[in-house]
Amino acid sequence: MVEYQPDRLIAWESGGYWRGVPIVGGQRWRFRLTSRGGVTLVEHAYVWGHPGPPMLTVWLPGYPRRMRPHMERTLANLADMVGERPPTRTG
Repeated sequence: MVEYQPDRLIAWESGGYWRGVPIVGGQRWRFRLTSRGGVTLVEHAYVWGHPGPPMLTVWLPGYPRRMRPHMERTLANLADMVGERPPTRTG
């Protein structure tokens, strides 16, 4: 975990190593929680400002465009878990 504020924010970084050398990762998965009128809004971000490997290794495989469906699925799964809507199947 790289960022944490109770009831407000949690973030962690991805990482992949080969022989102790970072080859992928450094991106942050972040959830920011905001309470408004008895509900909690969740902002989900995939932050690209911290990668260890060269940015070319991020853009060539099609990131961050490829992450959008995964982020949407994560938010849908979170809503399902807290009972905000009927459960959905995700692949």
